[in-house]
Amino acid sequence: MDLWNLRPYQTASFTDIGECEKLVEPDKGPDVVYSLVLARSLSRKGPNRGLIYSNLWGIDFGREQDSVPVEILDYWADLLGLFGARWLAHAYGWPGTRFKDLNFGPGYPDHPTWERFKSVNAQINKSNSDLNYGEQVADVLVVYPLESFYAVGRDDHREMTWEFVRLIDRLTRSGYQVDVVSSSWLADAKIEDESVILNGCEYNSIILPHCNVISDIVYKLINETANAGIPVIAGAHGDGIRHMSGMPAVMPQSAVIIGRDDDPMEVIGQTIEPTFILPDSALGNVFRTSSGYRIHLIPDRPFGKFSGIFEYAGYKLDIKSRTTPYIIELPFEDE
Repeated sequence: MDLWNLRPYQTASFTDIGECEKLVEPDKGPDVVYSLVLARSLSRKGPNRGLIYSNLWGIDFGREQDSVPVEILDYWADLLGLFGARWLAHAYGWPGTRFKDLNFGPGYPDHPTWERFKSVNAQINKSNSDLNYGEQVADVLVVYPLESFYAVGRDDHREMTWEFVRLIDRLTRSGYQVDVVSSSWLADAKIEDESVILNGCEYNSIILPHCNVISDIVYKLINETANAGIPVIAGAHGDGIRHMSGMPAVMPQSAVIIGRDDDPMEVIGQTIEPTFILPDSALGNVFRTSSGYRIHLIPDRPFGKFSGIFEYAGYKLDIKSRTTPYIIELPFEDE
């Protein structure tokens, strides 16, 4: 589904992801961070620009038989705050049917975590109302390979999707601030001063994972971007990169190709630098406000801690070990 095509008809961007208790082992939950990056990306265009809702929820947590305690809810709130997202809080009753218990729940009001939601909702409301988030910084444009997904069967589609989700998670955890868009938005992209300009954002590089099949709009942008000296990184498997007609697409000589056996992160890391340097075991985000930058850091997993050097826009911060969010406002460098 082309979510970007639907965005102009929505009052805000929204994503929904479950089983968020798996974040205690981040490698098992790349779709959680991905869902928030996707929500940010969708918020760039359409009504109420920048307004983000994300529904994070879980199943096996907070009860006596669960290994994950109820306090994981506090981390979900921190994660929503990191992306400037609002929680679309909701409740449900017993989710079974007349003849079958679906073993999912129990719903409101029987789950022992419901009392915890009161403080978590208060935490999220305070985060939404008290802080001037500004515009989230992103300087890497990632093209969602919708045309390639259309061209493969269900099993290949599932594998490619998870590879894409894991890549966005790894990029985010490595300090790359990315926006994900489909080709339906790219017709509005412009090249100015060695940057791709789209929806008011400036991107200094473009990544096209799984671009086995590309539209004319994507092909045009690839060539314009490469001709402007902007890094283009493309990944393709099997028969290489093709137009939707099936004809081979000749890529610019400067384009960096991710091969079948390559680690995408290794190729990307050799081609473009991260947006910022993160402290060890941290997730981060940068918001551009009217007067400077708002730096926001949290642990990269529930019940974790982080410490080390953060670097961005000429600033270098040495952050001591902490388990709670780190938020600081910094003026623009020339002020």
